[in-house]
Amino acid sequence: GDVYKRQINAEYGETGSSVLARFSSMSLTFSAAERAALSRVMLTRFSCKKFKPNPIKEADLNAVLALTQRAPTSFNSQPYKIVVAKSQAVRDQLGMACSGPNADRTRNAPVVAVFAADMEILSDLDKQTRMAIANGAPEVYAKEGLPKGMKVLSNGYPGWLIRTMVYNLTWSLTSVLSWFKPGIPVPAPPEAWAMKQTMMAADHFMLAATVHGMGTCLLYTSDAADEEDSVDLG
Repeated sequence: GDVYKRQINAEYGETGSSVLARFSSMSLTFSAAERAALSRVMLTRFSCKKFKPNPIKEADLNAVLALTQRAPTSFNSQPYKIVVAKSQAVRDQLGMACSGPNADRTRNAPVVAVFAADMEILSDLDKQTRMAIANGAPEVYAKEGLPKGMKVLSNGYPGWLIRTMVYNLTWSLTSVLSWFKPGIPVPAPPEAWAMKQTMMAADHFMLAATVHGMGTCLLYTSDAADEEDSVDLG
């Protein structure tokens, strides 16, 4: 709204104005046919319980992954990794981390996409800054505003001990301040923050897969450590 525009202009000056002009020139009007097509995709998608052994075309899989990257994430940080498991050996290992019928679904699906939340996203802030600038963000925002916001909201510091200590301190301070100044964000635990961002990407993945004629089923592993041992998250 106008309040947001005034804030952007006040903080980023002419650079902010040019960014707003670029976004305001984008057409957000969709035809009835396009709206109907999106509705059909969202209503058609279901949790598939049995999968055909037919191989997935590489071009289709790449198209789905490209659409997945368009999922909204805080600061466009994309704090997740996607590992695509195609070999039977890896799918068998992943199946061992699942319980009940999910184990067979994992083994029998021609492709399994593993979504892993990155709780140490701050270990590569420079990459986040470069990506923001490359995508047209004002440089002052990318170098100052983005790092500050990421540190407060994600608490994605490398190392469990540091991450826990910083989160507890930040949560305590913001909780107290929010009593005196409503609107101050109180951060969620690092795990919750990273998982929320990752699940938005998983949702995009499933909808994109539906468009390309693929059935999907969202599964949770019973042992995250076993899952990590089965795939390379490096």
